[in-house]
Formats: sequence, C-alpha cells, structure tokens
Amino acid sequence: LCASVARLLLAGLLLGGCASDPAYLEGRRLLEIGKTEDGLALLEKAARDNPRRQEMRFEWLRQRELVSGRLVSQAETARANGRLDEAEAAFARALRVDPDHPRARSGLAGIAADRRHAGQVREAEALYAAKDLAGAENRLRSVLPENAAHHDARNLMRRVADAQAALSVAEPT
Repeated sequence: LCASVARLLLAGLLLGGCASDPAYLEGRRLLEIGKTEDGLALLEKAARDNPRRQEMRFEWLRQRELVSGRLVSQAETARANGRLDEAEAAFARALRVDPDHPRARSGLAGIAADRRHAGQVREAEALYAAKDLAGAENRLRSVLPENAAHHDARNLMRRVADAQAALSVAEPT
C-alpha cells in the first residue's frame, strides 16, 4: 500500500510539473482538438526545453507513436481499397510526424510499385487490344513476379493465355 501511494505521489509530482509548461499544456490542448501536428510540435518543444523532465519526452514520444500509427493504419486501409492518393498523403503525414517510421516508408515504396504495376498492366492491355499477345505477356511477366496477387495482371494473363491457346488450335500444323 505504501509503495502504491508513493508511486501515485511521484506520478502526481511529475505530471504536476508538466502543467506549468505552457508549450506542454498548449500541445496537449491541440492534440485534444485534433491539431495533431501542431500539438506534437509543441510537446517536442516542451521536451527539448526541459531535458531533465523525462516525463515530457515520454509523453511526446508516446503521442508521436499514437498519431503516426493511426496515420499509417489509415494509409494502409486506403491503399488496400485502391485509394492511392489518399494513402500516399497519409503515409507522408506519418513521416512528417515520425521521419523514421518504417511502415510509412515501406508504404510509400509500395504505392510507387502499385502505380508502376498499374501502368505496366495498362500497357499490356493496349498490347492485348492490338493483338500483340507476346508483348502483352512479356509486360505482365514484369508485374507478376513482384506482385503475384495483382488481380488485373492475373486476369489479363489468363485472357492472353486463352487467346494464345485459341490461336494454336486454329493454326494448321
């Protein structure tokens, strides 16, 4: 019981000290009203201005992790639903909050690959429409090793294979 009371008193003293720092207080207020980037900037300032106040640094890091994690989660959902511009913006915001966030960095790289693959599939579609089955197949073979689950590439590859099979049956031997 005495240890619990001592911990509560210590926590109260630590947090009470934070209450006297205007940047900390304003940062918390901004976070509460949804101005996350501004709020985090003020929490970071409070932590830097008070290097001996570890609780301010811990709070800044905790809030930064919460905000960047939320943004990455939103970005991943948008990407999974094909909303690449929205996903890219959310990943970029996450990186502004935490420049070293590995999932945000990897997410942006994934979006670049998604866009590259979409362009290659469009090129393959045009080749297929022009009856260049070998060209379409070659273009798709550059997409599928990187993303074997790419729905449009798999469907077009199936159509290309069907067309090639139909041609081989129709050609006299």
